[in-house]
Amino acid sequence: MDNKPKLFLTVSQAHFNDAALSGFSCACLFYRIAKGPALARSNTIITHRGGIMAISDKNFEPGGTEYGLFAREIMGELTRRGYAGVLFDIEDESLSELVSTVTAYLLSRQVPVFVSPRFFRVAKGAFVLIPSAISGGSYEQMLRDAADKYGAEQLALEVVRISSDFTLPFTSSDGKKLTTAELMALSEKKGASVFFSRELCAKYFTYGDSTGSPHFVLFDDASTLSAKLQIAGSFGIKHAFALYPEIKELLGSLSEYK
Repeated sequence: MDNKPKLFLTVSQAHFNDAALSGFSCACLFYRIAKGPALARSNTIITHRGGIMAISDKNFEPGGTEYGLFAREIMGELTRRGYAGVLFDIEDESLSELVSTVTAYLLSRQVPVFVSPRFFRVAKGAFVLIPSAISGGSYEQMLRDAADKYGAEQLALEVVRISSDFTLPFTSSDGKKLTTAELMALSEKKGASVFFSRELCAKYFTYGDSTGSPHFVLFDDASTLSAKLQIAGSFGIKHAFALYPEIKELLGSLSEYK
């Protein structure tokens, strides 16, 4: 039995053509919630069909409560474009009633919906996106806890490529973000020995800075993301999403998740 989750690339219109060449299915972030509410589309003419329809609350302006009409508008676009589901890329919790209404409408028509954990109570039956990046504890235990809380059959994975420099002792769970170029330069400059953490399911190295303070650098590469996807599959997770710009140079090594 193939337990590998299917990896979707979350992509804006600007990066879509490049992402489509990879052969991965896309979560098309071509839409946002406009005042009304209404569905605002990207300025470019949309000709693509298939994948997942992704809707953001970027630049959202409150106003209007015709959530049923909005749900039908989404359904119409979904049907025209052949989308297989809807992903809400939404942060604003004031949109809970909208998410609840639209989710119920779409699920009644057998359309899968994906939401962040902040909306799981109002989006009954939707898949809950669990971020893959952790800086402490255990990745497997994190998924186990999520399965206990949301239901294993309702989980989806949000693949977040971690690349962070932490000063010890830890003062933040995020650390200083490093670009791929910064990470490579730092590793080379420090002559770092890289190790794999089974608990975090990520690679790391340590070094001391000019003041003598110890640092812990945690990062993902193709092998660790593949390991995270494989473990997610063992929990029965069937869908995973990753921002295309974050992992585009790693896709050749992740082709088994197309």
